[in-house]
Amino acid sequence: MSLAPKLPIELLEMVVDTVDATWWWEPGFRQSTLQACSLVSQILLPRCRLHLHAALIVRSADQLAAFVVLLNRSPALRKRVFSITIDGSHGANQSWVSTVPLRLPLPMPSLRWVSLQNIDLALLHPDTYKAFRPFRSLPVVFDQRHV
Repeated sequence: MSLAPKLPIELLEMVVDTVDATWWWEPGFRQSTLQACSLVSQILLPRCRLHLHAALIVRSADQLAAFVVLLNRSPALRKRVFSITIDGSHGANQSWVSTVPLRLPLPMPSLRWVSLQNIDLALLHPDTYKAFRPFRSLPVVFDQRHV
């Protein structure tokens, strides 16, 4: 039997929402804190997932594979993804970037934009742009420092 007081779920969700609103404090704070909150209790997991998966950042082929598995296991999360950032700064091999649109489970009805950061477009397959056709109605933002 737990001696800890029971807090209303609404209050706990407000705490998680407040953590999500702190994205501007310092890089990584929001994500690491939301991840920690998701481990505290099963009750917090759905609310943390809602915020953690709203803005996906994919930095490697392994992360891409993990996101694909998660989105296939929990199709409802597809509705929660608002943006995808593909960041190629974590490794010289960027060949996986060309496969992103082919591997992501569609549809993602809430997706509003796709961002490519630190990608050397000269290293990608020449037909990569064709793979991004499912996203043609969305703004695709390129990090201008690496185009």
